[in-house]
Amino acid sequence: RSLVRDMAESASPADLTTFKELIQNADDAQASVVNFVWDWRQFGTQSLMSPEMARWQGPCLWAHNDASFAPQDFEHITHLGAMRKLSRPAAGAAASQIGRFGLGFNSVYNLTDLPSILSHDVVLFLDPHVRHLRA
Repeated sequence: RSLVRDMAESASPADLTTFKELIQNADDAQASVVNFVWDWRQFGTQSLMSPEMARWQGPCLWAHNDASFAPQDFEHITHLGAMRKLSRPAAGAAASQIGRFGLGFNSVYNLTDLPSILSHDVVLFLDPHVRHLRA
């Protein structure tokens, strides 16, 4: 049985919004696999980027898909909801699917104040109110 199917039996449709949005984002990025994993591990706090990150060392929900971010996708995701994402790409340029509408990824803020993205060798922590990471 799947997590989303199990949750659908006992959760309201609003509770499933984040999962649906992350699945749709993966589909938009042409991913062929989407996984959700609840990780119960708790990690140490000795070598963190900032002391404020101590409370984010587990447990966590991992959302994984097999698509990769392109450099412009990182730019788009850091400007969620920005109108410039809706503009047409330059002649001959491919339109990016990540952050195309700026709505889906915002749903993760229903689960966490500090979402992170790992793609290739880049990790991105999103702390829009600068509450958890030092500026």
